[in-house]
Amino acid sequence: KDIELKWLGHAGFQIKNKDGIPYDCIDVMNYFNRDLKKGKYPYVPRKNNLITRNEIKNKWIPNKNRNITYVAEDLKLNKIIASATISLIQNKKEGILQITKDSNYKIKGIGTELTKKMIKIASSKGITIIIRTSVKNKSAIKVIKKLGYGEGELIKNFEPYRNKIKGSNYDVFEWIIKS
Repeated sequence: KDIELKWLGHAGFQIKNKDGIPYDCIDVMNYFNRDLKKGKYPYVPRKNNLITRNEIKNKWIPNKNRNITYVAEDLKLNKIIASATISLIQNKKEGILQITKDSNYKIKGIGTELTKKMIKIASSKGITIIIRTSVKNKSAIKVIKKLGYGEGELIKNFEPYRNKIKGSNYDVFEWIIKS
Protein backbone atom coordinates (compact mmCIF):
# COMPACT_ATOMS: atom_id res chain seq x y z
CA LYS A 1 0.00 0.00 0.00
CA ASP A 2 1.45 3.34 -1.05
CA ILE A 3 -0.77 5.55 1.12
CA GLU A 4 -0.46 5.82 4.89
CA LEU A 5 -2.94 7.49 7.23
CA LYS A 6 -1.22 9.03 10.24
CA TRP A 7 -1.98 11.31 13.15
CA LEU A 8 -0.72 14.84 12.58
CA GLY A 9 1.11 14.69 15.91
CA HIS A 10 3.20 11.72 14.70
CA ALA A 11 7.01 11.77 14.97
CA GLY A 12 7.32 13.31 11.49
CA PHE A 13 5.31 16.29 12.73
CA GLN A 14 8.43 17.31 14.61
CA ILE A 15 10.39 17.69 11.34
CA LYS A 16 10.08 21.36 10.54
CA ASN A 17 11.15 23.73 7.81
CA LYS A 18 13.26 26.84 8.42
CA ASP A 19 10.17 28.71 9.71
CA GLY A 20 9.54 26.06 12.35
CA ILE A 21 6.47 24.75 10.55
CA PRO A 22 6.05 20.97 10.10
CA TYR A 23 6.39 19.87 6.49
CA ASP A 24 3.05 18.04 6.72
CA CYS A 25 1.33 21.37 7.38
CA ILE A 26 3.18 23.02 4.50
CA ASP A 27 2.00 20.25 2.14
CA VAL A 28 -1.62 20.74 3.24
CA MET A 29 -1.34 24.53 2.93
CA ASN A 30 0.19 24.28 -0.55
CA TYR A 31 -2.36 21.89 -2.06
CA PHE A 32 -5.30 23.58 -0.33
CA ASN A 33 -4.35 27.10 -1.44
CA ARG A 34 -3.57 25.97 -5.00
CA ASP A 35 -6.86 24.08 -5.29
CA LEU A 36 -8.87 26.87 -3.66
CA LYS A 37 -7.48 29.37 -6.20
CA LYS A 38 -8.40 26.97 -9.02
CA GLY A 39 -11.98 26.66 -7.73
CA LYS A 40 -11.56 23.00 -6.79
CA TYR A 41 -13.30 23.47 -3.42
CA PRO A 42 -16.63 25.00 -4.42
CA TYR A 43 -18.27 23.83 -1.18
CA VAL A 44 -15.69 25.19 1.25
CA PRO A 45 -17.02 28.38 2.86
CA ARG A 46 -13.53 29.86 3.03
CA LYS A 47 -13.58 31.42 -0.41
CA ASN A 48 -10.86 34.09 -0.61
CA ASN A 49 -9.21 33.15 2.63
CA LEU A 50 -6.05 31.16 1.96
CA ILE A 51 -4.20 29.23 4.65
CA THR A 52 -1.20 31.22 5.86
CA ARG A 53 1.97 30.32 7.73
CA ASN A 54 0.73 32.49 10.61
CA GLU A 55 -2.50 30.45 10.78
CA ILE A 56 -0.46 27.27 10.99
CA LYS A 57 1.82 28.70 13.71
CA ASN A 58 -0.94 30.39 15.73
CA LYS A 59 -3.86 27.94 15.32
CA TRP A 60 -2.88 24.55 13.95
CA ILE A 61 0.24 23.87 15.99
CA PRO A 62 -1.12 25.11 19.35
CA ASN A 63 -4.32 23.07 18.80
CA LYS A 64 -2.69 19.86 17.51
CA ASN A 65 -3.47 18.07 20.77
CA ARG A 66 -6.94 19.60 21.12
CA ASN A 67 -8.24 18.90 17.61
CA ILE A 68 -7.82 15.54 15.93
CA THR A 69 -6.10 15.62 12.56
CA TYR A 70 -5.02 12.77 10.33
CA VAL A 71 -3.20 13.11 7.06
CA ALA A 72 -2.81 10.74 4.12
CA GLU A 73 0.75 10.53 2.89
CA ASP A 74 1.79 9.22 -0.50
CA LEU A 75 4.80 7.18 0.60
CA LYS A 76 6.36 7.12 -2.88
CA LEU A 77 6.31 10.92 -3.17
CA ASN A 78 6.74 11.62 0.55
CA LYS A 79 3.90 14.18 0.31
CA ILE A 80 0.63 14.74 2.13
CA ILE A 81 -2.25 14.36 -0.32
CA ALA A 82 -5.29 14.63 1.97
CA SER A 83 -6.19 15.63 5.50
CA ALA A 84 -9.09 15.25 7.90
CA THR A 85 -9.68 17.26 11.05
CA ILE A 86 -12.23 17.03 13.82
CA SER A 87 -12.35 20.57 15.20
CA LEU A 88 -13.53 20.09 18.73
CA ILE A 89 -16.12 22.52 20.04
CA GLN A 90 -14.89 24.10 23.28
CA ASN A 91 -15.82 22.22 26.45
CA LYS A 92 -17.84 19.68 24.49
CA LYS A 93 -17.41 16.10 23.43
CA GLU A 94 -18.32 16.96 19.86
CA GLY A 95 -16.50 18.29 16.86
CA ILE A 96 -16.93 19.21 13.22
CA LEU A 97 -15.28 16.93 10.66
CA GLN A 98 -13.65 18.52 7.62
CA ILE A 99 -11.77 16.68 4.89
CA THR A 100 -9.74 17.99 1.95
CA LYS A 101 -7.64 16.24 -0.64
CA ASP A 102 -5.16 17.35 -3.26
CA SER A 103 -6.95 17.47 -6.62
CA ASN A 104 -3.73 16.47 -8.42
CA TYR A 105 -3.99 12.96 -6.94
CA LYS A 106 -6.71 10.74 -8.35
CA ILE A 107 -6.62 8.14 -5.61
CA LYS A 108 -10.05 6.61 -5.36
CA GLY A 109 -11.48 6.07 -1.89
CA ILE A 110 -9.10 8.21 0.18
CA GLY A 111 -11.98 10.44 1.37
CA THR A 112 -13.94 7.37 2.43
CA GLU A 113 -10.93 5.91 4.26
CA LEU A 114 -10.24 9.17 6.10
CA THR A 115 -13.92 9.53 7.05
CA LYS A 116 -14.05 5.95 8.40
CA LYS A 117 -10.80 6.49 10.34
CA MET A 118 -12.06 9.74 11.90
CA ILE A 119 -15.43 8.22 12.88
CA LYS A 120 -13.64 5.27 14.50
CA ILE A 121 -11.26 7.54 16.44
CA ALA A 122 -14.07 9.85 17.56
CA SER A 123 -16.13 6.88 18.69
CA SER A 124 -13.23 5.48 20.72
CA LYS A 125 -12.88 8.86 22.48
CA GLY A 126 -16.61 9.35 23.07
CA ILE A 127 -16.78 12.28 20.64
CA THR A 128 -19.87 13.07 18.56
CA ILE A 129 -18.99 14.10 15.00
CA ILE A 130 -20.90 16.74 13.05
CA ILE A 131 -20.53 16.65 9.28
CA ARG A 132 -21.96 19.46 7.17
CA THR A 133 -21.75 19.91 3.43
CA SER A 134 -23.55 21.78 0.69
CA VAL A 135 -26.54 19.96 -0.77
CA LYS A 136 -24.65 20.24 -4.07
CA ASN A 137 -21.56 18.36 -2.84
CA LYS A 138 -22.51 15.03 -4.40
CA SER A 139 -19.19 13.29 -3.71
CA ALA A 140 -19.22 14.01 0.04
CA ILE A 141 -22.90 13.02 0.29
CA LYS A 142 -22.12 9.78 -1.54
CA VAL A 143 -19.33 8.92 0.94
CA ILE A 144 -21.57 9.49 3.98
CA LYS A 145 -24.40 7.45 2.46
CA LYS A 146 -21.94 4.68 1.50
CA LEU A 147 -20.91 4.50 5.15
CA GLY A 148 -24.55 3.98 6.15
CA TYR A 149 -25.49 7.39 7.55
CA GLY A 150 -28.38 8.17 5.20
CA GLU A 151 -29.48 11.55 3.88
CA GLY A 152 -28.60 13.87 6.73
CA GLU A 153 -30.79 16.65 8.03
CA LEU A 154 -31.42 19.54 5.65
CA ILE A 155 -30.51 22.96 7.06
CA LYS A 156 -31.79 25.78 4.86
CA ASN A 157 -29.82 28.99 4.30
CA PHE A 158 -26.93 27.89 6.55
CA GLU A 159 -25.35 31.08 7.95
CA PRO A 160 -21.61 30.22 7.55
CA TYR A 161 -22.17 29.49 3.83
CA ARG A 162 -23.96 32.76 3.02
CA ASN A 163 -22.10 34.91 0.52
CA LYS A 164 -19.17 32.49 0.52
CA ILE A 165 -20.34 29.70 -1.76
CA LYS A 166 -20.87 31.06 -5.25
CA GLY A 167 -24.17 30.24 -6.93
CA SER A 168 -25.44 28.40 -3.89
CA ASN A 169 -28.73 28.47 -2.08
CA TYR A 170 -26.62 28.01 1.12
CA ASP A 171 -28.49 24.84 2.06
CA VAL A 172 -26.50 22.06 3.74
CA PHE A 173 -26.99 18.51 4.85
CA GLU A 174 -25.89 17.77 8.41
CA TRP A 175 -25.11 14.40 9.92
CA ILE A 176 -24.61 13.92 13.64
CA ILE A 177 -22.70 10.73 14.32
CA LYS A 178 -22.78 9.83 18.00
CA SER A 179 -20.08 7.74 19.60
